[in-house]
Amino acid sequence: MTAGTEQKLSFPEKLVEFLQRNRRTLAILLAVFVLGSAGLFGFFEYNSRRAEQALQKMEQGLELYEELQVADNAAQEELLAELQGILSDIRNNYSGTYAAARAAFISAELAWDRSDFEAAADDFLSLAQRSPRSHLASRALLLAGLAFEEVGNKEAARESYQKLVDDHGREAPETPRALFALGRLAEQGDDPDAARGYYERLVQDFSGAAWTNLARNRIIYFESQ
Repeated sequence: MTAGTEQKLSFPEKLVEFLQRNRRTLAILLAVFVLGSAGLFGFFEYNSRRAEQALQKMEQGLELYEELQVADNAAQEELLAELQGILSDIRNNYSGTYAAARAAFISAELAWDRSDFEAAADDFLSLAQRSPRSHLASRALLLAGLAFEEVGNKEAARESYQKLVDDHGREAPETPRALFALGRLAEQGDDPDAARGYYERLVQDFSGAAWTNLARNRIIYFESQ
């Protein structure tokens, strides 16, 4: 085809010529796109089924959990063992789902109820680390801190409270209590300046929180010294 002839081609004609010249490459690209789309669809379908299965198991676990709260001592051991089996199954085989995060939270609560605060702290902390965007994460960090305090591990408690404040900030309803706890631990560690800093941040950022009045009282105490 001469240059003069090519210039006379209309756009539709040029498009047809381009498709004819590159039909093999375009066919390969189309095949790749179709296969990729099919794989992506299959991936989402698998995840959807997996999440649904996890929720079904979680429903069974919640029913057992409710039974456990009102069961007599003779029945509690059997119910607890069955519940722990379901929770373990969900956590091990359905990681990344909401049900897995909920299962970890319930496992931690069960440990707390047995006064096994080390296990509770580990479970709460694990939940927060594995599911940082879950609405349970901030609550889990607060409870991990409280559990660590129960066993006298103040440094681990401080780290949990600080992570809650750093990662969730004003968005989490647990942040005011975490700030107050950080101030309290700083006072216990003979660091009044750090304590006051936490209390002042609490007053400034959460003026309407229940813990704010306690923080104000501590600030007044520092000013009176």
